[in-house]
Amino acid sequence: MHVLIVDDEPSNRRTLEVLLSRSGYSVSSATNGHDALETFTTQLPDIIVTDLKMPEMDGMELLQEVKNTHPEIEVIMCTAYGSIDTAVEAMKIGAWHFITKPIKRVELLKMLEKISIRQELASENQLLRSEIAKIQPDWIGQSPAM
Repeated sequence: MHVLIVDDEPSNRRTLEVLLSRSGYSVSSATNGHDALETFTTQLPDIIVTDLKMPEMDGMELLQEVKNTHPEIEVIMCTAYGSIDTAVEAMKIGAWHFITKPIKRVELLKMLEKISIRQELASENQLLRSEIAKIQPDWIGQSPAM
């Protein structure tokens, strides 16, 4: 699983990079929403962990852009300035979860594991549907006996 960390604070980015890479994830990072979208040209992430408050393009704008162009990518929003209204808005747009800083290591890793399992199941489901479609008989016609 490839995780893209988007945060304008270098210490936060570095802490998450180390945690996630030690936990077996492929990790890249960006300083704001524009930088994050530029990384999509070289590699699409499976999951984005983004800060809410950032210069140029904030986390909500990034979330909206990601969900418009790549709805399969899951986004976890993080902020030290969380409000219920903001969390509800993020969830309506399509955020997987909204967590407050400081980020609890165990909580984030559990979320990533759930997302990973969900994406694996969706991929497996899609594969099985395509296999079933291949073995469906090519009957043409309609009759009560059929």
